[in-house]
Amino acid sequence: MIPYDLPHWNLEPGKLFVFGEQGIGDEIMFASCLHDIKDCEVTLETEPRLVSVLQRSFPDIRVIGRIGTFAEPVPQYRECDYQVPIGDLPVHFRHSVSDFPGTRYLIPDSERVEFWKDRLKQLGDPPYIGLSWRGRTAKASPEEVRDFFGHQGTYINLQYDWFHSEIKDWMHNLEPETRDYDDMFALVKALDRVNTTPTSILHVAGSMGKECNVMFLKENNANDFRLNWRFRKPPHNEMLWHRSVKIWR
Repeated sequence: MIPYDLPHWNLEPGKLFVFGEQGIGDEIMFASCLHDIKDCEVTLETEPRLVSVLQRSFPDIRVIGRIGTFAEPVPQYRECDYQVPIGDLPVHFRHSVSDFPGTRYLIPDSERVEFWKDRLKQLGDPPYIGLSWRGRTAKASPEEVRDFFGHQGTYINLQYDWFHSEIKDWMHNLEPETRDYDDMFALVKALDRVNTTPTSILHVAGSMGKECNVMFLKENNANDFRLNWRFRKPPHNEMLWHRSVKIWR
């Protein structure tokens, strides 16, 4: 984490520098707290892939992309009075279950959403189901996720990383057609639902209010709350951060 030489923010009015931390999914999740900041002129430093969707969703906030790694500060922070990592915002705004609105807060590109809706119609019959199966701590196969939920429909690959060899012929891979990460938000919005393991895709879907089912396997330490602090303990299966996301163990 960058040691910005600004006073730590404790709800004071002024010019506030909010900087991203942890993974891209965490930055999406913690962005749900940005609407709670009051009486501040906010500059948000974030993962470069999120700049477009965050600027569209929070037009009153100046959004800038991170330079390189977390070790290099952006110069705009010197224009601010206070600093706070985005992961500290829940300390101020999420004290109880009732403090989690769980509603949509990110806005995809509407024109691209319509483009993807038309594109999906060319691939098969609805429902259109996005599928992701691997993340940093999640290990499953496409068949495991598909068969766990048993949904019939047209499957769309959302596994946009180094597991391309695992893409199956019963799913459609639209990654070559997506322009960037912002375009993936539009694609996910155009789908009927998303089925996934615990990956950043669940935050993409949940931030837009898209129905999303998350499969936990026992070997993924499904009931270890120390590792899965983003999710509620059993028997609860709803996610406080995103009401449209359901957890299945």
